[in-house]
Amino acid sequence: MKYSVTPVIRKDQTNQQGECPLYIRYTSYRKSINIPLGESILLSSWDLKNNMPKTSYKQFRQLYDKINLLKDKIHDKVSEFENLYSRKPECKELKEFLIVESASVKKVNDKGRLIVETFIEFIERRQQELRPSTITVYHSTLLMWKEFEKNRKQKFFVKDINLGLLDDFRLFLIQDGKQLSTVGKYIKTIKTYVNLFLINYLELSIANNYKKVRVDKEERNTFEVLSEIELESLKEAVFYSRYKVKDSIKRIDLTDREKMIGKIFLFMCNTGLAYCDLQKLSFADIHIEIEELTDLNQIENEDLKYVYIQIERTKTIHKAECFIPIVGTTIDLLISQMGLHMEDLGGGNLFLSEQDRIQILEPLHEQIKHSYHNLKPSEKLIFPIIHSAKFNMEIKELLCKLEINELVSKVFRGKERITTKVPKYQMISAHSARRTYITLCLRQGVLPDVLMQSTGHKKFDTMRSYHKHNAASVNKEIRKKIRN
Repeated sequence: MKYSVTPVIRKDQTNQQGECPLYIRYTSYRKSINIPLGESILLSSWDLKNNMPKTSYKQFRQLYDKINLLKDKIHDKVSEFENLYSRKPECKELKEFLIVESASVKKVNDKGRLIVETFIEFIERRQQELRPSTITVYHSTLLMWKEFEKNRKQKFFVKDINLGLLDDFRLFLIQDGKQLSTVGKYIKTIKTYVNLFLINYLELSIANNYKKVRVDKEERNTFEVLSEIELESLKEAVFYSRYKVKDSIKRIDLTDREKMIGKIFLFMCNTGLAYCDLQKLSFADIHIEIEELTDLNQIENEDLKYVYIQIERTKTIHKAECFIPIVGTTIDLLISQMGLHMEDLGGGNLFLSEQDRIQILEPLHEQIKHSYHNLKPSEKLIFPIIHSAKFNMEIKELLCKLEINELVSKVFRGKERITTKVPKYQMISAHSARRTYITLCLRQGVLPDVLMQSTGHKKFDTMRSYHKHNAASVNKEIRKKIRN
């Protein structure tokens, strides 16, 4: 006999605020029972077709987790009943089963509460005081913990928390293929939940050895960046290059979509923008200024101008304002996104000076600024919005097509560390562009403190971890400084 477990709202029990109470409806043997969730929601915030809160609902994630928690609990009770009596429980039997469990829970103290239940409470309490990106990490951690419990075929209680359990969770994440930085992020979140919520707020007694669980960090230089030659090859394929990259160029026909993916990646490689910041970058963030000092040796008496981006970083707790200079072909990329396709000029671009480029950019920029408030939100953005996972997949496919396939090392971490060789394009993602920018700037002698103003880093050590030397850069630097 089949049964169903479905979230429902009772429109006939609306409260004074116009909210409907939420239930989980258990249906078996052609009869139903409503099990209260203890939450209410406006009818306008409920998706009647899919029986779930609308994703636009402000408290969607917390309510969604709570619904799934009760559904899982009901499924568990049905399985438990079936193991005892070799059949599904009737509605009245399930209700009695839940009442017995509720009574037994009241007899134990808070140490008998499930980790998942208390973690949801922890997220709800911190919802208002933390950035949305941090709350997203909390939800991701909760999701991975549920996967861990599913893998272990066991639900863990608060009293079970100790070094051994958290280390088992850490090893599960590593064996699941998560990067060390991601593993460390999840472990830090669990430790915060234990320390701030269980110990400080609920005043529970937790085995103190949980603090000893290792918080992994990514090893330095395990990532890949594009070399200058690879970067120019990409430019030549999707835009244009100021260099002769090869003696004979293999013509590769790209779709408009592939060219757009390439342009976005190039723009990040030339500006160091993180992908989340690039997706919000608008024409209002572009600024054109006149240099305050004029060189007396200048032949023509004209004002020199410069272009820069000014933004506040998204992934920072404290305000981090960035000033990013826009130079060379990156100006042409901006012009292209404003509607004048500079790549169509081909070799004609090579003879344009910086001031020539700005002279083309400025009237286009002024025109957009004049009509900015009448533009649709998507029209204000420099580049179209593409989900990061989709972008990461497409940039790999594009670089594969461009034969960016030098064999590089990839480390697999589990119980044993295994290093293998893979084509370079497999190791490239949106974040590789930011690392490429920092690496090339440092190689070309940009002062670290100046570069930090561009990238938004507060600590030099953090920015330095993005820098990757290769054989060519080491060889070039040593040859300049050493004679023997």
